[in-house]
Amino acid sequence: MHAVKKTKVTSPNVSLGDASGSLVLLGGVGGLVLIGAAFAMSFFVANGVSSFLHVYLVNFLFFISISLGALFFVLIQHLTRAGWSVAVRRIAEVMAGTIPYLAILFIPILLSVVAPSIYGASEYLLYLWVNPKYSSEILAPDKAAYYLNPTLFGVRAAVYFAAWFMLSRYYLNRSRIQDENGDHTLTTRMQFWSAPSVLLFAITVIFASFDWSMSLAPIWFSTIWPVYFFAGGMLGAFCTIILILLMLQKRGILGDDVTEDHYHDLSKFTFGFIFFWSYIAFSQFILIWYANIPEETIWYQPRLNNGWRWASLLLLCGHTLVPFLLMMPRTLRRSKNYLWYAVIALLAMHWFDHFWIVMPQMFVSFNDLAELGTDLGTPKHIFGPVEACCFLGMALLYVAFFCWEAGDRPLIPLRDPRLTESLNHKVH
Repeated sequence: MHAVKKTKVTSPNVSLGDASGSLVLLGGVGGLVLIGAAFAMSFFVANGVSSFLHVYLVNFLFFISISLGALFFVLIQHLTRAGWSVAVRRIAEVMAGTIPYLAILFIPILLSVVAPSIYGASEYLLYLWVNPKYSSEILAPDKAAYYLNPTLFGVRAAVYFAAWFMLSRYYLNRSRIQDENGDHTLTTRMQFWSAPSVLLFAITVIFASFDWSMSLAPIWFSTIWPVYFFAGGMLGAFCTIILILLMLQKRGILGDDVTEDHYHDLSKFTFGFIFFWSYIAFSQFILIWYANIPEETIWYQPRLNNGWRWASLLLLCGHTLVPFLLMMPRTLRRSKNYLWYAVIALLAMHWFDHFWIVMPQMFVSFNDLAELGTDLGTPKHIFGPVEACCFLGMALLYVAFFCWEAGDRPLIPLRDPRLTESLNHKVH
């Protein structure tokens, strides 16, 4: 006897409804208060405002990478004409829709580059190459100063956010219009533009990863860095999608329209990007270790000495070995109770990855970088109230952005032509 085929969403309510307004208010106010508290507390720590900006950059990269991962998920679903993912795609569309609001959160980082005097600094607070002496003595001979300068940094950031804004708005708005009129040609148009959209996405993410994270060590270069950044963002996006779906089902918003088969496939992608991120990280490290060239090892030296050595081992175990083993069994990937803990742990390690990338550079001075091959200082850092408040504040703001974008509109594409396929999706 065959099961009855579902042809429409059965959940009584597939939107946040009136709760979205309360969550926006709570997240917005709470987030701003906590970030303001982190900024105020930074004046009482050793590196002052520089500490706040480094921690702020960690959290900004964490959340923007997740939204970018969600945007790529949307693009690739249209490019491949995937049907299984329709029931979960709107969550990714809304996550990608937060990018314009994250652009506002980029302003403190931009000001530290184009106008550091606003923070009371005469040279630099975040990126070493902002120091005119550094640019003229070290970057200029290699002509890197033509790329790493405040004006072009700001121009490129504007281009990145404009491209991401256009892509995220196009796919979210077309999908919502289809909810109203059921026009199937909208799906065809989104499919048509998905290929050039992926190309535009790739180009902008490549240079954004260079500008915002790799340039923290401005004389170190890695052509594989954008792939490393992308892999981490995709992992974070899949974990966040799963987490949001679990929350919505626990609240009874989505009901059984999202099944364990959807979770199974999302978990398979998560498992795949655990492996992919690990492969890219290992490839980058082993090539630099084998060559042992001072210009290349300069990036790993502060991360493999003193207090950061244990942080590196934690990243190796927590981001690679343990999740690889625990996400492999099919039974666990289909267990909602297990996925709660798994995705939260993976998101914590994704955040720690950005922490590991950014924070050691705060202890690397201009003089350290001028002497290649030396032991770059004694980087030690403890997670404290500045880090906690900044993360919680930006997390609340992200919740507010998501809820504002979701509003009281459907969280499932109700009239997508492949919705029936998604509602009846089975993993064989």
